[in-house]
Order: sequence, then structure tokens, then C-alpha cells
Amino acid sequence: MITFIKNITIALAGIIVSLIIVVAMSYIEEKNNRNLAVVEIGEEETGDGIEIEEIIEGIEIVKESEKDSPTPEEPKVLIEAEEDEIIKMSLPNLDSEILDLIVIPPIENKITLSINEVNSRTRNALVNIICMSQQGGLFQPITGSGIIIDNRGVIITNAHIAQYYLLKDYIVPNFLDCIIRTGSPAVNTYKAELLYISSSWIVDNFQKIAESSPKGTGKDDFALLLITETTKPNTTLPAEFPFIPPDIRGEEPKVGDFVVAAGYPAGFLGGTSIQKDLHAVSTVTQIEKVFTFKENTLDLFSVGGSIAAQKGSSGGGVVSLTGKLLGIVVTASEEVQTDDRDLRAISSFHINESMKNDTGGVDLNNYLLGDLFAKSLQFKNIIAPGLTALLESAFLN
Repeated sequence: MITFIKNITIALAGIIVSLIIVVAMSYIEEKNNRNLAVVEIGEEETGDGIEIEEIIEGIEIVKESEKDSPTPEEPKVLIEAEEDEIIKMSLPNLDSEILDLIVIPPIENKITLSINEVNSRTRNALVNIICMSQQGGLFQPITGSGIIIDNRGVIITNAHIAQYYLLKDYIVPNFLDCIIRTGSPAVNTYKAELLYISSSWIVDNFQKIAESSPKGTGKDDFALLLITETTKPNTTLPAEFPFIPPDIRGEEPKVGDFVVAAGYPAGFLGGTSIQKDLHAVSTVTQIEKVFTFKENTLDLFSVGGSIAAQKGSSGGGVVSLTGKLLGIVVTASEEVQTDDRDLRAISSFHINESMKNDTGGVDLNNYLLGDLFAKSLQFKNIIAPGLTALLESAFLN
């Protein structure tokens, strides 16, 4: 009789857990679909490159009085109950023996950091990528931004910047020299090799490399670089690099969230100033809109206008107050004043899904497992030659 009652109790517990999971999943699905706009993404300028009237070295706070939307509450630290407390609150009046039989999915604790901490981490992981040709003419100095996402020195940036690594030996060996710079003003620090570039982006956009002001939507516009050596003789690479881990879950970003956007804007600078006096800029702003390239996926989001909304910020990071990389800058609208522009970024979720589509299911986390130097060499020998041929063909037309 006791065994029969115990079996009934366990069965009832299972029914309760199932109902809780169904309700929770319905809530999550409804929450994820909220504010997601299915829109046709227009093309915006993605060119890189080239005196900001005023250099801002710390944080630029966006004035809420200049925005149309209501002022949201200041970000607060999220305090969550311990896992055991959540189990007990969800399943009241069940004895501990029955609770031991119930499998509860892991609960991730989100800890919101201070804005100063997020800003500091973001700037430490921020890099400038500058490429110069031996002979000039065909290529003026090309500058963009990137963010380190792995402590072994993996940089994520835009494909429209990293594509110049594929043209390193165009015309003559070492025709293009690309340097990774850090600090503010930016100084030569590292050399890097191409670890991955979106093949889909190259196939769709290779002809634009010959254009003076190419435009694009940002779809598939990402690449990975691997830091391989320092630029200073007799110096070694650090044991670990400062980095910002990407958020590839697709749950964020959300409209109204505070974020830190960072890059090396160079829209008002000439070639000499870019090489000698390029400063990093980071700004606190909010997510204003979210977009999709297809249906029900959060692929692109806008963070409005700021001093970062310039050429050269492409590849820079947009970081949440939990210290995760939400996306990288890809486009900006072309208004005269930077405050009137709309800076947009592709989401880390879109980057992850795009990589899976191009690699037959290998996501970003799995791609970064193992020997990265070996993977970089493999990419260089097997994938890169075909992509290089496409880019070189654009100059023949």
C-alpha cells in the first residue's frame, strides 16, 4: 500500500514538473518573439577608413532627452534565487525523496557588472586593424576595428576588413601589410593570420572590393583572426589576452538594454592621422531596434547615433552589461552629424548560425577548440586560395 501511494505521488510530481516546463517554455517563446521585427534590411555604408573633431577617451553617456522613447530604468543587478530555492518554490509540499527524482535543467545566474567595469573590459579587448600597401595607389590605408573573443588571441572583425588578408601577396609577395594595433592612440602591437572568413560573404560581395564606398546589409559579414606574434623584436606574446566572450544563445539583445559600443572611428581622419593619432572610443547607449534577415531570428540590431558611428568602427564590439559580446558593428547610416546616424551590428547569434551554415554544422565554440594555429594553416591552404581568386578577379573587370 505504501509503495502504491509513493508511486502515485511520484507520478503526480512528474505531471506538475511537466506543466511547469510547458508554461515556462511558452513564456520564453513569447518573450523571445516580442519586439522582433521582420523587415527588409536596406543597404548602408560599410566602407572603412578615414578627424574626429573631438576625441573622447572614456565613456560617452547618451543623453536620454535626445531620444524619442521613454527613459528606461537604470540597469540593476539581477538577484536570482539559488537553484534549490527555485525547486522548492516550484514544487511545494513534496518530500525530499521525491525531489531527488526530479531533474531540473541548470539555471544560469546573470550578474550585471558596473558600466565602468564593462567599459574597461571592452577597451582592453578592443583592437585596431590597419592594412597598408607597399606601392599605394590601388589601396589607401584601410582601417577597422576588432574585439578579442578568446584568451589565446582570437579577434573577431568584419569580413569586409579581413578580406585584405586574402590579398596579402596580390601583385607581389607581401604587397599588403596588416598590423594589429592596441591602445589609445593606437600603436603597432601584433601580427595576425586569417583563422576564418565567411565564404558566403565573399561569394556575395567580392566585386565590391573595387568600389570606393561599398554598401551592404551586414549579413554574414564577419571573420576571425589569430594573433601569431608581436611587432617588437625579442618580445613574446602574453600568456593570456584580455577578451570578451560572445553571447551566441540568441536570447539577447533586447530593445532598451544598455550596452557599451566601442571602436576606432576614423571617419574624419586623413591617412597620416590614422597612422599616428587614431584613438579608441567607447560609448554607453541603448539598443533601439532589432531586425531579422529571414524569419524569427535576431540577426541585426541598432544602437542609434554616437561618436562611434563613423567609418573605422566596423568590427568594433557591442557589449552587454553582463560582459558578453552581443555583436559587432557592420553598418552606419550616412547623416552628416554622428548623433543623427544609426549604428548597426550583427548579433553574435547570427554570426554563430552563419558559421554553422558555411561549415556543415560547426559552431563558433567548436571551431575554437583544439590547435588554432593548425586550423589557421589549414584554412590558408585549403579554403583561402579560392576566395583570393574571387577577390582578385574583381580588379580585372
